[in-house]
Amino acid sequence: MFRTKTRRGEELSAVKAHFDPSASDAPERFLWNQEADGNTIIPDAPERFRCVWDRYGNNVSFACQMQSLLAGRKELWTDEQVRFAERCQSVTWGDLVGFGPNPNPKWRLNVTGHRAVMDDVQAGLFHLMELEVKVFKHDGEAVYENISTYLGERGIVLCHKQEPKTVRLFHAMGYDRSHRLVQQFGLET
Repeated sequence: MFRTKTRRGEELSAVKAHFDPSASDAPERFLWNQEADGNTIIPDAPERFRCVWDRYGNNVSFACQMQSLLAGRKELWTDEQVRFAERCQSVTWGDLVGFGPNPNPKWRLNVTGHRAVMDDVQAGLFHLMELEVKVFKHDGEAVYENISTYLGERGIVLCHKQEPKTVRLFHAMGYDRSHRLVQQFGLET
């Protein structure tokens, strides 16, 4: 995923890649420390990226991301981000299509004793909500079950298929992996 966002009033660009750790589809060195808990920075890689375990429902992936402050730059992506992205997958940079920006309010809260962020991306008619809780990997299953039960007891319905907000948005817009997004929007290149 390629995106821009604002954090603490500063604009930045981000490149994020998800990997299926059971399929070993990550480039060499990305999964060097799969058993690490929490955030991990790969120490002597040519790029500095942060890796975490992501969980959406029963699906667990390993995600690595590289962010860079825009700070008035003309190019969205730094050379370091380009190298990072191209280690993950071949990218046709000219095919990237701008989408958004979309309102993205966040609320910080405490759920069953865990710090959480409720995120609501508003893209057109869609409200894509996500509850993010950061915990150590070995606590993930118990915390997920605990929070799911807590929300269910209060009548909060979770999506049948839990997945990242961006993926849900593209599915809702009719995009699937069988064809390119640029074709979906009539922007054939």
